Amino acid sequence: MNIPNEAATTNPPEQIHLSYHGKPQEMVVQWITQKNFDKKTTVPYVIYTTDLKNKPRAFGATEKWTDDGKSAISRFTHTVVLTDLIPGATYYYNAGSDEGMSKTFEFKAMPTEGKIRAAVFGDFSQVAPVTGYDALLNYTESNLLDIIFHIGDIAYDMDASNGKHGDDFMKWIEPIAARVPYMVVAGNHDGNQDFLHYKNRFSMPPNGYYDDNQFWSFDLGISHFVGLSSEYYFLDKSTEAKTQLTWLQADLQKNLKKPWTFYFIHRPMYCSGKKKTTCDEEEFTITRNGDSKFPGLETPLFVGGVDMGFWGHRHTYERFYPLYQDRTYVQKDANNFHDSPTPIYLMNGAGGPLDHEDTASLVPKPFSVTRLPDIGFIYLEIENETTVKTSFIPSISPFTPIDRFSLTKTAGYKPGQGK
Repeated sequence: MNIPNEAATTNPPEQIHLSYHGKPQEMVVQWITQKNFDKKTTVPYVIYTTDLKNKPRAFGATEKWTDDGKSAISRFTHTVVLTDLIPGATYYYNAGSDEGMSKTFEFKAMPTEGKIRAAVFGDFSQVAPVTGYDALLNYTESNLLDIIFHIGDIAYDMDASNGKHGDDFMKWIEPIAARVPYMVVAGNHDGNQDFLHYKNRFSMPPNGYYDDNQFWSFDLGISHFVGLSSEYYFLDKSTEAKTQLTWLQADLQKNLKKPWTFYFIHRPMYCSGKKKTTCDEEEFTITRNGDSKFPGLETPLFVGGVDMGFWGHRHTYERFYPLYQDRTYVQKDANNFHDSPTPIYLMNGAGGPLDHEDTASLVPKPFSVTRLPDIGFIYLEIENETTVKTSFIPSISPFTPIDRFSLTKTAGYKPGQGK
């Protein structure tokens, strides 16, 4: 199906992608142009429809921002919020302005009930030797994904080559991100120029404190999703880290009755490595335990009833037994946990890193269930109020799931809260 383009292309839109802010009747569409509009009256808009008969337009806003590289290139980010969507319906859309419209894309408005399917990965770049891109595209085109979470280290690095590297990455993911909401948290490779490219290339749900995309949350169906910044801790932003904690505690308390709560952060709190002491360094313990300047996050997440946490940064996949304050709760069946006493953690910095960690050389910690040598993404399936499943989708066709895992619980149960 095709919506005719209705404008000449003198300033073409590019890097089109979606994000979701928690309202099933809405979807955020965002894109870049490389030059400003010629006319002061020109505004960005999206034409969208379910049937190609009625084609309403939604208008948006434009933000100019300038890269700090030698070329000082200015780019223009356009953001449009689509409203009055029918949850679960398929929409066809064009994005742009009177100076140029995109080709037709499609997306499915977010559902209000039923199963939710997500892809989760960190450390993903188009210049990596091997990536999970083909598997991700396959699942997108097969309508097997409702949302995507990229947990840091986006493109390696978006600001490289005066930002051209970021442009190339956003064009590369467009067939995926223009169809499925693409949610992000910042990694250590995203902080250049005070997160300039990260802040201006993505739109995440507002947190009410800072306009920097570093921490956010939203509801989708029966679940609550939280994105957090580990990078405040490594850029000496202690005030921001404390503000994030204040927000997090209030957010989790407010959403405690949601059947499922998930969080995403770039740097892991635990991991296995080439030495027994790997992940005992401050780089990993500071977000977990805090110090004199920074608050620890492990306990607030635990008492806040979080069910699952997802990490990146280490260039491998690792799944953990229930774990809290260095104590491992070994389960009889390592692939099926019921009423886990703590959040379940999964680490996947193997979306498409520049260098992949050889799992054969790792020394497993007592809390480590499994480590995989593959590149790919975690497939998160939220079945209902009592069952969640995960698996790992490797980059090699036919993209057959491995390391299948299920987490079940008694209705109303929350780790750190009890029944």
